[in-house]
Amino acid sequence: MNFKINLHAHTDYSDGVNTIEEMARISRKIGFTALVITDHFYPGAPGLSLSLDSFNKQIEEARIVSNKLKYPIILGAECILENKDEVNVFGTDAIKHILRSNSDSIELFKQVKKDYNCSMILNHPSNNHMMSYYIDLLTLVDGYELYNRGIKCIRDEDIEQIFSLVPFYSNSDAHIDYNLNGNYNIVTEKITTEDQLINFLKSKKGPCGVAVAGEES
Repeated sequence: MNFKINLHAHTDYSDGVNTIEEMARISRKIGFTALVITDHFYPGAPGLSLSLDSFNKQIEEARIVSNKLKYPIILGAECILENKDEVNVFGTDAIKHILRSNSDSIELFKQVKKDYNCSMILNHPSNNHMMSYYIDLLTLVDGYELYNRGIKCIRDEDIEQIFSLVPFYSNSDAHIDYNLNGNYNIVTEKITTEDQLINFLKSKKGPCGVAVAGEES
């Protein structure tokens, strides 16, 4: 049996339009096994970024909404790195450590990956770095977005070959509820909790299929 899940979406806790409840209602209607929220963390960008305080509030709001709708909600965070790439981090304790540190240092993220039960996915790779950089980045991430908002991110065959060592994902990067269905992943496991998601990503099984809306040729 196959299941649907999207791993990249935003709410009004960063630069999204909708509340957690509004996103959860649409996510449930689409048939995703859980709503996965990944609001932004940009050091020094109040109002557009999660802080430790706002993330704690988001955790409580997600708990209330999940109980109300009887529908699972998993919180991650889309964190910027010092080179301007971004990773989705999954693991509440790991995210809190990053927010508390208020840093975009790649070395911080590598240490967090060692110290916490967490997983990281590289979002919308830019194709703009040296091969050695991407090879080093593979020590940090458990997968990457090949498709984001219907667009294929990596268009360099050599870079894509390097990243073939980890699974690719297709995510909507939705900033408004009706875009949630644009891209998603088809998986063989029913993912409804943070631990299940982390274990799935760390297993590097990857999706058994992806949905891609509006892919550019």
